[in-house]
Amino acid sequence: SALVRRAGSGTGTLDLKILNSKDVPADHVLLLKFHTDDSTNVRADYYELIDSSNGKRLISKGTDLLGAGTGQIGAGLLPIVYTPETTWVDHGASAFRSGNSTNVKLSASYQYVEPNNRFRTGYPVSFTITFGNSYIDTSLNGIGAKLRSRPVKYRVVGHEASGDIQLKTFLYDDDNDSTLSSPAEYMDVVSYLPGSRAPRVTWRIRLDTTGQYLRGPVVLPRNGDIYDAVVRVPFGEGDVFAFTTISERLDNTLAKQQFSNDPYVVPNPYVGFASFEPERFGVTGRGIRRMEFRGLPANCTVRIFAVNGDLVQTLRHDGSTEGMVPWDLRTKDNLEIAPGLYIFHVESELGTKMGKFAVIK
Repeated sequence: SALVRRAGSGTGTLDLKILNSKDVPADHVLLLKFHTDDSTNVRADYYELIDSSNGKRLISKGTDLLGAGTGQIGAGLLPIVYTPETTWVDHGASAFRSGNSTNVKLSASYQYVEPNNRFRTGYPVSFTITFGNSYIDTSLNGIGAKLRSRPVKYRVVGHEASGDIQLKTFLYDDDNDSTLSSPAEYMDVVSYLPGSRAPRVTWRIRLDTTGQYLRGPVVLPRNGDIYDAVVRVPFGEGDVFAFTTISERLDNTLAKQQFSNDPYVVPNPYVGFASFEPERFGVTGRGIRRMEFRGLPANCTVRIFAVNGDLVQTLRHDGSTEGMVPWDLRTKDNLEIAPGLYIFHVESELGTKMGKFAVIK
């Protein structure tokens, strides 16, 4: 079944590749859980695959998180996991709320004062900036007159899982109007390391007038305008996905449809050798010859006849889903066949099919 999120809010893509259908259990609920090696890490360091139906750990430490398809295999399945390497503000999802008076956009870029992958108070969380016409907060004191502490006409609130928290800022105020009013100015949203009172600059917010000519003369954010910044995080500790397995089975209806296409022989004609024959290491003489009957239904019998009607060999294809049976070009008496034209007859519960192939010296 489809992967369903059980917990967490990390971003990425998940897929499952079946490498061995015989090993896939029937109707088991498997859990894909993400973990970190360090509790301060935002991004997962590995995942595990657990069969919740019996508690068995199928994959203990899958570390391919970039979708390369080089991870471990469990229960015949290869998880294809991709998750971004960094946290970022999704500008496609972030915007001023509908009905706001401003016609500008904001940009938000991460400032690498601390590693992007490090948890701290106020990071990584989505946040809201509320603009006002009067003072509603106070900025932190920075270096230089344009970064000094001052009353400001905006407020920033972070949305943590435990509840909203007010986020402090530095304001680079070029015209001393206590808000963002030109692309040259910026607001630095800060976060705090555990046990520290030193602010760490995290997000730099600027007015973004790119394409402003399409929106008309600049109308700055003012009283009641609210900007929602959506922060995306990679898969991390606590992200859990579940899916129910479907075991290998034979679909008789589909098998009948596929059997309507004639089985065939590869190579045809057989001229001296086939590219998939075993390498001749430590073997004297010609070595093992091989051709394959393909497009076969499960549980069928392949009979090979000479053109005069003599039975040359009988092959059995069991209940596997591979749809192929090999032949070493030997008779039922274990003699090498002679060059010539041969007839094959495929018989199964779905019906019968006939074909021919040639062996050329």
